[in-house]
Amino acid sequence: MKNGFIIFFSSIVYTYLLYMQGIGANVLLLNLILIAGLFISNPNYLKNKLSLLFTAGAIISSVFAFLNGHVLTVIANILSLTLLSISVSLKQQSVLTSILHIFYSYITSIAQIFRRFKQKYFSENEQNGNLRKRIVIYLSSTLVFVLFVILYQASNAAFSSFIQQFSLKFLTARLIFFYATSFIIIYAFFRPRILAVLAIYEKMIPLNITSDGYQSYSFLGNNVEEETEFKTGVVMLSLLNGLLLLVNVIDLQFMFGGVLLPANISYADYVHQGIFSLILSIVIAIAIILWYFRGSQNFAQQKTLKTLAYLWIAQNLIMLLSAAYKNNLYINEFSLTYKRIGVYAFLLCTIAGLILTFIKIVNKRSNFYLVKANSLVWYVILVMAVPIGWDKMIAEFNIYQAQSKGKEPDINYLSTLSYQALPVLLKYQLTKQPDTFSNPAITYYNNGTYSQQKLFNKLVDFSINENSYGWQSYNMARCQTYDEIVPLLEKYSHLLQIHPISNLEIYAKYRNLNF
Repeated sequence: MKNGFIIFFSSIVYTYLLYMQGIGANVLLLNLILIAGLFISNPNYLKNKLSLLFTAGAIISSVFAFLNGHVLTVIANILSLTLLSISVSLKQQSVLTSILHIFYSYITSIAQIFRRFKQKYFSENEQNGNLRKRIVIYLSSTLVFVLFVILYQASNAAFSSFIQQFSLKFLTARLIFFYATSFIIIYAFFRPRILAVLAIYEKMIPLNITSDGYQSYSFLGNNVEEETEFKTGVVMLSLLNGLLLLVNVIDLQFMFGGVLLPANISYADYVHQGIFSLILSIVIAIAIILWYFRGSQNFAQQKTLKTLAYLWIAQNLIMLLSAAYKNNLYINEFSLTYKRIGVYAFLLCTIAGLILTFIKIVNKRSNFYLVKANSLVWYVILVMAVPIGWDKMIAEFNIYQAQSKGKEPDINYLSTLSYQALPVLLKYQLTKQPDTFSNPAITYYNNGTYSQQKLFNKLVDFSINENSYGWQSYNMARCQTYDEIVPLLEKYSHLLQIHPISNLEIYAKYRNLNF
């Protein structure tokens, strides 16, 4: 009963806070309610260290959803809440398997809801028989009550006026569908379904390697013994270390030795080829290391294989650093985009993967440890990225970089960023062309330059979207954007108001809220 009420109440709150709203205070309030509900239904869940980590991730991401309203905060928050939901039921799950569990939970939630409803209200026992009778009584009484409300409303104008105050016109099909979806999501959060086979299998996999001896295997019709595998690994890692050393030396010559690129290779190709080859080489490197150090080679008396593995890890780290440097040169030459920021994120995750691979060999950890640790590190990196206002930072960097080189910034790309970049774009446009809004808005919209039209469209979109939001969507970044925009456009406001939807008094009534 307690869990059922929590699910029902949380679904209503979910709908009220998120329906037709943006990112803001609603995310923070919803997280506090969900975490409180989880604690009420499972008081012991905080004893699990992973649950504490995911709770911290949910709180951090929801706080920054309120502060900067970036979509990345929502992604991190959704992931944190889903991982938290699974961690209540499973104590030693990895991030990757938890995601599989939650997908299974969402897919089977509808069937689970109907099954539990049938068991509770339609099973053949005396208690449920009495319950069905009460349902019939209440349902028939309600139908008769509604019938007489309709009759009295038709016969009495005063009563009809009173009833109209309680209009249910807000109850649209879209709202009902949103609530039904929210109920399924909340149900899966509080009552997650677990893939039993996967949970049992994961629990049986050890994190440490034990010395159980070597088991020979057949490869191309030949029986591979431990000594043969050891020598094969030494030869292979020696050759690969030599090859990677040559690649790194040549790469460093191009970056620092003044050696020019071939004529048929552009700067962009040089960076992109480096990243793609890096991805493949790191994956193969880790796969080879996982194969050779899956068992008895971890306990071999000869350290040659381990030394070569450490050397290869170190060389791959050098390759990662060179890729980061090339990406930095590319950004300085052109501009900053989310894809180029994503390259840094990938490089950071890969560095963590190589360090964990080193730890795996040194501490004789299993391959599963590497998978579990890596997925957890990726999650932590995602949560660490949420405090940054990426859109505003990208706009400021690109405009500054373009101006320092006497070039035009890529307004087409910058206009695709969120409202947080709008004040930066406005300042640039008004500094460059003070008479940007000197013509009536309609003429400006039709006849302005490309960058002017892009900027005007962004202002209009901001006006349309923000005016449809309520207090639930309040966040600090949105208010800061409003505060920065209004002074810039004060002398042009009478022209902007020519356009019927250009209303910049969006958050005036929320600007001075006291929390």
